[in-house]
Amino acid sequence: MRFLQPAVLILNLTPLGRAFRHIYAFGLGRLVTALAKHPAVFCIFGCGSYFEGEPTYGLSDIDLIIVLDEGIERADGAPREIGHIYQRMWRLFPFLGRWHEKAANLIFLSELKAGFPAPESFRARLRQGRLIRLYGKPLPVEIADGPTSASELLAEIDTLVRAALVTDVRVSRRLVFWKRIFNKTIELLNLVGLGSWRARSGRIRS
Repeated sequence: MRFLQPAVLILNLTPLGRAFRHIYAFGLGRLVTALAKHPAVFCIFGCGSYFEGEPTYGLSDIDLIIVLDEGIERADGAPREIGHIYQRMWRLFPFLGRWHEKAANLIFLSELKAGFPAPESFRARLRQGRLIRLYGKPLPVEIADGPTSASELLAEIDTLVRAALVTDVRVSRRLVFWKRIFNKTIELLNLVGLGSWRARSGRIRS
């Protein structure tokens, strides 16, 4: 996929860009159908530029958040099985992104109901309404109430800085990796009320 990326980016500007839209939609549908068959999957969310109608084919991958049923714990075999399902689909549709980049997107209802906080990025996206439910029922617990706390904000900043500094070079040299970093930075600006500042600064630079 990396070797095809320059050609795909150029073809985005031609009528063939519509073909990529259909390929992405087909791959997403196949992936969600395959994951939904696993009894441990409670619901599936999609997030990112693809789901906001602003994909750049060749850079945008399909970013999913998979919520596991309350009877599933981290030590169970279900997370590993879901990873195998995902990897099988990735071999057919490499724009999905490798599983080792997605495994952190697993959310365990058992932990939420036990009182453990959901990942900060998940709560932030819920507050912004940027998660699209692709399969399953609404979450049975409310995890996005209240304003963003300082700890959530600092945790998100720490995650972004850590990813930029220590991610394996085989991953960080991909343009899609940096697109994610910048998109998440923009999400943070919006979350703390600096979205208008970001928009103004973007207009000034352009």
